[in-house]
Amino acid sequence: MRTKIFFAGVIGAACLFTVSTGIAHAQVTTVTPTPGPTPLTSSMQTFTWNAVLNTVDYWVYLGTTQGGKEIVSTGQIGNVTTYTTTQIPLTGGVVWLRVWYKDATTGTWQFNDFSYTTSVSGATTVTTITPTPGPTPLTSSMQTFTWNAVLNTVDYWVYLGTTQGGKE
Repeated sequence: MRTKIFFAGVIGAACLFTVSTGIAHAQVTTVTPTPGPTPLTSSMQTFTWNAVLNTVDYWVYLGTTQGGKEIVSTGQIGNVTTYTTTQIPLTGGVVWLRVWYKDATTGTWQFNDFSYTTSVSGATTVTTITPTPGPTPLTSSMQTFTWNAVLNTVDYWVYLGTTQGGKE
């Protein structure tokens, strides 16, 4: 957004100044995806943030604790405001994004932190079974049943019967 400001510094003479506002901020304040309780559902994420005024370089950390960098520490990525990773762990836990930015005048680094929840990768119930249930009859008394793995399950119990839930 540009704002025009008129300044009368000399009697009878008007000077026109154009001031740019809203282009850059003093710190990282806006990040997408939006931090918060809505979980990240893919291990591939592109993080984008607002430009920081007078910044010449950025550096990104991703970790499971605030300030952690065990998932990603990019090193200096230049004066860009986006980073894509394929390393988000889908464990149902929290992932922290730390965006570092370097002041061009002082050379000092500052940062802002943002937290995200992640979804759980994997099924939470049996969703696929073979042979496929349905009207096609089983043609042999010998059958092998297979199903998808269920997240965090260590044992399964199988009933086979002539009625739903039956085990005769």
